[in-house]
Amino acid sequence: MIWRCQQPKPVVLLVQNRNSPADGQNKMSRQRSALNEQDQEGQPWYRQFWGWFVFTPLFVVIIASLFFVSTAFKHADDVVVDNYYKEGRMINQRFELDKRAVALGIAGELRFDRESGEVFLTLQARESLEKTLRLDLNHPASENLDRSVVLTAVSVNSYRGDLDRALDHRWYIRIQADTESVGDSQPEALNNTPWRLNGTIDFAHSDIVSFGQ
Repeated sequence: MIWRCQQPKPVVLLVQNRNSPADGQNKMSRQRSALNEQDQEGQPWYRQFWGWFVFTPLFVVIIASLFFVSTAFKHADDVVVDNYYKEGRMINQRFELDKRAVALGIAGELRFDRESGEVFLTLQARESLEKTLRLDLNHPASENLDRSVVLTAVSVNSYRGDLDRALDHRWYIRIQADTESVGDSQPEALNNTPWRLNGTIDFAHSDIVSFGQ
């Protein structure tokens, strides 16, 4: 008896490639990122993050510059005039008013009562003064803060007025006849000769200022 050996048939193993869940999530994330990039490329700049990131600082600088420029023009210091010739002539006239006050022997004391807002002025002169004077309070930097107070005679060469607001810090003072009152109503007052007193007061140190002394 003859035995025949048969060759074994080859066995083919089919291995199924299964991806892990993590790989699937990474693949989906990459696909979403690609889609987002494509969407961003097709969008206008104002709907993209980098557009606002670049232009926002520029917008802030422009707005801040416009604000500061408008503030500088609106609150500019009133310290420079345009018509120098006219202003120079006015300065010469003002010096003449100061000289006339000295020639008339006008001197005195101005006192502020900041609690009541009252202003008291006592003057000495060779002749009787006007019955109504004007007190001008000029702010060193802003013309909008300037104040004018009418001083009315309560006795011979003694005057009183009222402030409309409390004052602080430093002010320039000018006292002269009230031009609206000087005229036919006061013909006896120094022959209506214009004069002026100047001074400076710092309310941080004193509430009294003297003139002609």
